[in-house]
Amino acid sequence: LIFELPFVMELWLGNVPEKAVDFCRLMLVASSLGLINSVILICIHATGNIKRISLITGSIYIACIPIIYFLFRLGLGMDVAYICLIIGNVAILICNMVILKIQIAGVHILNVVGNTFWGILFIGIAIIPVWGVHKAFDASLARLLLIIIVNVVFIAFLVWCSMDKNQKSYLKSKLCHKFQ
Repeated sequence: LIFELPFVMELWLGNVPEKAVDFCRLMLVASSLGLINSVILICIHATGNIKRISLITGSIYIACIPIIYFLFRLGLGMDVAYICLIIGNVAILICNMVILKIQIAGVHILNVVGNTFWGILFIGIAIIPVWGVHKAFDASLARLLLIIIVNVVFIAFLVWCSMDKNQKSYLKSKLCHKFQ
């Protein structure tokens, strides 16, 4: 979607406001960080001890407000608010990993970071053929659909390659049962 955002917004809005594509791209990055963080939040909430996490994450979110205000007063553009949000989300993600380690002693933070890294790496690798399609064709609905198909097929292939023998066997049996 990041590559095709100008085309999608043109289809949707007709007349795309200045910087709207940039803001949407920054929001997609911020939202992606939030999704990664949500997995960690589920584990922390399962412990029932949410006072620490609420205090810390709430404080980081609230701290962004005066920082953004100060940056606006310096004359910086609106995109600085989104960048501040992304930096805040990264800080919250780091804090939540530390809180997770404190509350659940058996959790290995390096494993969490490693698994997250592999997911991001898969997406990064999947961007390569999408970028190729994006560069090879002019902006159109056909290119958008082709990019979606290439992305889904390539990510499915990467996930399949990352599975062990038992996971592949389980998935095959579920798919065969589903489509019989």
